[in-house]
Amino acid sequence: MSDADETELGPSKSQRKRDAHAVKDLGEALTNLDSSQLNKFDLPEFIVDVINETRRIKKHGARKRQLMYLAKQLRQIDTEALFLQLEKLQRPHLEDVALQHNIEQWRDRLLHEGQEVLTDFIHQHPQAERQQLRQLIRNAQQETKQQAAPKSARQLFKYIREMLIQENNV
Repeated sequence: MSDADETELGPSKSQRKRDAHAVKDLGEALTNLDSSQLNKFDLPEFIVDVINETRRIKKHGARKRQLMYLAKQLRQIDTEALFLQLEKLQRPHLEDVALQHNIEQWRDRLLHEGQEVLTDFIHQHPQAERQQLRQLIRNAQQETKQQAAPKSARQLFKYIREMLIQENNV
């Protein structure tokens, strides 16, 4: 079979199943949105009606059938734009999680890796006050040794968060 023959066949059965599951998942995600979020989507009226009907159904089997019907209706329209719009809607949450992880990494590195990490942080974030950072780090390390409540580690976390948020907003 040549390459030209393969392209004429279209997507494989597995790919068609993956696409069908993706559309079904999209429909389920749309039903889980609140009304204000759903209004941001440019959906035909018949799709909105099916989504509202799906929201009202509580029984598992009936809801599953209704989700399949919703997926069938969604396949009648271009879903690529809907996938992108849903991703944009969920992106702020993902960005917040990434920011939290970045702050935690900086805090842990500052507490455990020493002076060169502090120098790296000051170099990357010039508005940070070196003396205040040193004091927070020293206090947090002492609290750890004394097995006291991590008050200074929390303050260090807040300080780093303020630095990173301030940079992102500028």
